[in-house]
Amino acid sequence: MADMDNNEVPEGETPHVVHSLHEIRQGHALTGQEKAKRFARSAPTIIIAVMVHVSIAAVLGMMYYEQKEKDEAQGNLEAGVHTADEAPKIEEAPKVEENIERTAIPEVENTDISDVTEEFSTVVDDTVNPDATSSERFGMAEGTEDDSNLLTLSSGGKGLAGAIGIGAGSGPGGGMRKGNPLGGSRLGRRNEQKAKLEATEKVVMAGLDWLKRHQSPDGSWDPAAYTGMCDGKLGEACWGKGSPGHVAGLTGLALLTYLGAGYDSQRPGPYTEVVKNGLKWLRKNQDSEGCFGSRGDQHFTYDHACAALAMCEGYASTKQSTWKTPAQNGLNFITACQNPYKGWRYGKKPGDNDSSVTGWMLMALKSGKDCGLEVSESSMKDGIAFVNSLTDKDTGRTGYTKIGELPVRQEGKQEKWPGSESESLTAVAMCSRIFTHNAEEEAGLMKLGADLLSKRLPVWDEAGGKIDMYYWYYGTLAMFQVGGSDWERWNRALKEVVVEHQIKDGCMKGSWDPKDAWADDGGRIYSACLMTLCLEVYYRFPRVFGATSTKK
Repeated sequence: MADMDNNEVPEGETPHVVHSLHEIRQGHALTGQEKAKRFARSAPTIIIAVMVHVSIAAVLGMMYYEQKEKDEAQGNLEAGVHTADEAPKIEEAPKVEENIERTAIPEVENTDISDVTEEFSTVVDDTVNPDATSSERFGMAEGTEDDSNLLTLSSGGKGLAGAIGIGAGSGPGGGMRKGNPLGGSRLGRRNEQKAKLEATEKVVMAGLDWLKRHQSPDGSWDPAAYTGMCDGKLGEACWGKGSPGHVAGLTGLALLTYLGAGYDSQRPGPYTEVVKNGLKWLRKNQDSEGCFGSRGDQHFTYDHACAALAMCEGYASTKQSTWKTPAQNGLNFITACQNPYKGWRYGKKPGDNDSSVTGWMLMALKSGKDCGLEVSESSMKDGIAFVNSLTDKDTGRTGYTKIGELPVRQEGKQEKWPGSESESLTAVAMCSRIFTHNAEEEAGLMKLGADLLSKRLPVWDEAGGKIDMYYWYYGTLAMFQVGGSDWERWNRALKEVVVEHQIKDGCMKGSWDPKDAWADDGGRIYSACLMTLCLEVYYRFPRVFGATSTKK
């Protein structure tokens, strides 16, 4: 204290600090002149101190902002001077994720084969091509978005609304206009599964091409005159003519092959004009009561049902008013032909009924209902009740006009094509239940029916009279819906028959020889339509009933 009182400066302390401490202790107040003199003597030291502090602040500021740029989320930066051994650790800032818009279902061109629903299975390995380019679209340029409202799922996945996919509702496998390959449209479902359908799709495309080459200039498919469209440059002309009375029905079936594959009368593609011209022909050849085609053949109700179904799907695929009126009039004629509280057969209210015509009529009615047209609910209810009345509750077999009756054959055909080799009417009944909301209620009959069909798998056996394309068509629709091991066995047999027996060259390339009980009526057009439709089952109707497929 004595040294400090004598104003000696202790080591390590600046003079102005010492004087200030001494003066505070002594209670002495300096004059302004004294303060100025002392500040002048200590100015170099003060300036140096300030510069040091400013430098430190600048360094800290630079470190702070560098830290902030690297990691904005980090908290307040602690101030302080760190030695080289204690340099602050700056964590690497996390990478910022790009703002990518995602959708629940990937677009077709980005969908891997492994993403395809397990409900579909090809079973036979030779139909699977793991190297297939899934981005290749059928009838559309690569990368073109499928914005069709064709066949979107409605009715909560039940009935033909779910199976045929018409409507604007939502549910598993459908309900979206864009970006929903499995349910948004047939073309979308088809593109989604392309890699698993490599072999069968070649067959489908060949079938569509054959039908295109043999379409009449007026837009129809004439079973008696189609050979006039044969190209001599391709070789021998086609054989296998049918009855001219079935032009309307076969035109309807042919249109269903294109609509089933996702081609319509509006979207640009390889078959746009084919579909448009076919629908125009049907519209032009509809009478004042709504009947499509001629009534010259006593079985014209078959033809009308096929044509009406095609016109309803033609309207559903585009919602063009051009097809709405003829579709509605076609449905009105179906209602007018129904027997009171029963089903249908040949003509208007003929008094008798059969399960075959009734099945076609129910399909057309349900299609019309789901695309927003007016349909009598009582007509559908009475129709399915009639079908069930012909079904044996113990065996599940459905008869033709009565319980236990075998599928009918034309006179002279029964010996060559025995009805005992077919379960066509059982298959028709199964589809009628599935597509009209009755499958769940009649699950026992569905199981029995599947057991019967499993014992009568498709086989190309002409000598044994076992070729029945009509049966194979309805059986394929029904068994696909049932699913499971029953479907796997059916699918394996079906592909072996259909793929193997398609004609591979010449003008007949893409068709099948008409060899079954109805060959003389429908001819080669009939066989080409039904076999092509069989191989469209994987995407034509989404599964709305039954178990998922299990490969065994």
